[in-house]
Amino acid sequence: MMLLAGLLIGSHCFAQSDLTLQEAANLMKKGNPVLSQRALDTQAAKAEKQMVVATYFPSLDFVQSFSNSNNPVYVFSSLLNQQKFTSANFDVDRLNSPDALSDYSSRFQLGWLLYDFGNRENRNAVADTGIQISELQHQAQWNILVQQLVARYYAVWLAHEQIAAAQDTLKSAESRRDQSKERVDSGLSVESDLLSAEVFQSKARQQLIDAENKASLAIASLNEIIGMPNASWKSTTPLQNNSYSSNPLSYWIDQMMNNRAELKIASDSKEIAERQVSITNSQFLPSIQAWSNYQWHGDSFDYTGDSWGAGVELNWNLFRGFSDKGRVSSAKFNSQKAAERVRETENALRLQVESAYYHFLAAQQKYSVTESTLKQAEENRRIYAERYESGLVSIQDSLQADASYSEARLMHLQNLYEIQTAYAELLGACGKADDLVQQKAGDL
Repeated sequence: MMLLAGLLIGSHCFAQSDLTLQEAANLMKKGNPVLSQRALDTQAAKAEKQMVVATYFPSLDFVQSFSNSNNPVYVFSSLLNQQKFTSANFDVDRLNSPDALSDYSSRFQLGWLLYDFGNRENRNAVADTGIQISELQHQAQWNILVQQLVARYYAVWLAHEQIAAAQDTLKSAESRRDQSKERVDSGLSVESDLLSAEVFQSKARQQLIDAENKASLAIASLNEIIGMPNASWKSTTPLQNNSYSSNPLSYWIDQMMNNRAELKIASDSKEIAERQVSITNSQFLPSIQAWSNYQWHGDSFDYTGDSWGAGVELNWNLFRGFSDKGRVSSAKFNSQKAAERVRETENALRLQVESAYYHFLAAQQKYSVTESTLKQAEENRRIYAERYESGLVSIQDSLQADASYSEARLMHLQNLYEIQTAYAELLGACGKADDLVQQKAGDL
């Protein structure tokens, strides 16, 4: 069984070197597909901004067309455009019933929006805010992933420690089994004692198998969040009981108000909703744009006539069946809704901080309890082992002491792990999970 454990762990552990938490964070930053999507969202927002900026510049189009008709007006105007109109075309019969005429036309046309009473400026501001929101969403996603990374990273350490604890328990169980067999063979114990020792040994083997499976799953889970599903690591940094800050709840709430990206996103979304009200109101105002064109005409691609034109145009819609009024009302309601969402977000984030804070306090208290319990269980195990060897207690008492020590050891490890993950949860609730991958051990 010991050899099997070594092989299972070794299959994951010796392909690459040690992995620190900071290195894992750097790998996640480059390889996690969720972060990649958030980065692409930011690029898309910047591209949308370019589309808004483009409205400040003129637009230039080239149009190529062909038409054929015997419509009198069409023939009359096309002949003028082709500069082929003669006095013979004033003949009444030819004016009323002209022969069909083909017209090939090539045209460059220029349009330039000069002023729209702030509509374009508001859309530009919305685009800027959209970029800020996409960057904040990337920051929020990173904050969430760092919390998950800390939990998965130290889960690998915890799994390996659980394997070591299970191996120790199995070694002790094998020793008790050998002692019991010797006592049975010498007539100092009954067969039921040997059976109890063998049952305990079997349970210890099962615990080791479970621990090995958890280690494999922990490594796979770590690799998944990093974005390297086929990677394996020799080891991760051991988890230690660091000295943590003892700041009150009010401190952590202030940190949340200043750093949480989700709160800033809600505030920026409110700003966009307010801008949308201004954009909708601007639809009641006119827009002014300039235009120009240059065109060629002919009855084939061998053009015979050309012309140009330029002007300024004011476009002012006066009535759309009250649809503008409906859009303004809708925009105002959405603005009010966005303001309520800011309040909702703040309340929800405040609750997250409080929950994480009390979880962190409870984890520290539980660790202190299990620390003293482990020392007592270890001493109790030693005493019962000596007494069993002296024949002063039964095998069941000795095995129970071993089981109690194993349980206390696993609980102690689990609580140490819970302190770190609870602290990660607290920092994440404040929007400062990144501090975890910037700090060194003992500097929390």
